[in-house]
This record gives sequence, C-alpha cells and structure tokens, in this order.
Amino acid sequence: MEFSSSSACGECGACHKAKSGKMTTEAINDAGAKVGEAVEVEVSRAVVTLFPFIAYMVPVLFFFVGVILGTRFSEVWGIVAGFILLVIGILAARSLGQYIGRQKRFICRIVRTLA
Repeated sequence: MEFSSSSACGECGACHKAKSGKMTTEAINDAGAKVGEAVEVEVSRAVVTLFPFIAYMVPVLFFFVGVILGTRFSEVWGIVAGFILLVIGILAARSLGQYIGRQKRFICRIVRTLA
C-alpha cells in the first residue's frame, strides 16, 4: 500500500519510503481492493501506541542510562556516554520498530474501498 505521510509521521520504521517519495507499508486486503483504488485502512491500536513509544522513549532511556553510567567517572564522561548511547538507542529503536512492523498482528487492514 502506498500513501502520503502526514506531518505526524515520525518515520518510526513501521513504513518505508518508496522511490516516489511516498510511504509504503503492507496491508491485508480484506476489501478486495485493486491497485490504484483509494481505500480506508484500519490500523491496530498497538501500532498507534507502541511505535511512537519505541521511536521516542527508547533513545531517551538509552541517553539517561549513558549519563548515569558516565557520571561515575566524571561529568564530561557522563555527557559523552549519554550521547553515544543516544545514537545507539536511535539505531536500536529503528531496528526494533522495523522488526515489529513485520509481525502479522501489526499489519494494517484495508477495510473498504472509497468511491
């Protein structure tokens, strides 16, 4: 399924950007829609709550763990370790989001075609 992303899209990894610049994701076609038709899509609540949590909270948690561990040595090491773990957290969140996005229960469903 291909769609335009909104400003609310944080590129969490649940969808992928196509060469056309539009976002793509897999969807179960319960409505029997054909290629090119406009459709109504149902997204599970888990996607709406889980992906933003992963995308935003995992890096923040990694950052704070880095600061706490680094400050055992010095304040400078706290800042450095915080930012290193922040980058690692961003990469981990992206990988985790992509992995979870491939699970069947998180795939969108096409519920009906629009006129």
